[in-house]
Amino acid sequence: MRIFGDDYPTPDGTCIRDYIHVDDLATAHLLALDATEAGRHEIYNLGNGISNSNKEILATVAEVTGRQLDIRITGRRHHTESETQRAEPVPSIPRSWAHILAIARPTGCPPGDDCASKAKHPEWFLI
Repeated sequence: MRIFGDDYPTPDGTCIRDYIHVDDLATAHLLALDATEAGRHEIYNLGNGISNSNKEILATVAEVTGRQLDIRITGRRHHTESETQRAEPVPSIPRSWAHILAIARPTGCPPGDDCASKAKHPEWFLI
């Protein structure tokens, strides 16, 4: 398993993301479908509003499964060819998370548990 970069300006040097559990993602999609109105188009960010670093997620996976993961730190991920042809370079984003209020209002979709706590359920893994 590779982590692309550990030199980001974050506490452990890896990217921080708003990981979402597949169960929460499926629930949000179903609630969004139920809340649709004819002629109206909405775009929602899905997440749980809680961020975890790549190292935090992988440490939780190792703890829960009792397995030592083969993790290799490599350089930051290279941009796609179309991105490298731009006049300005595309910066790496060290932290990101979803703004979840837009979907919560019309659907009643609550934020899910953070992915690190969901990862504490061994049945989540097929390792």
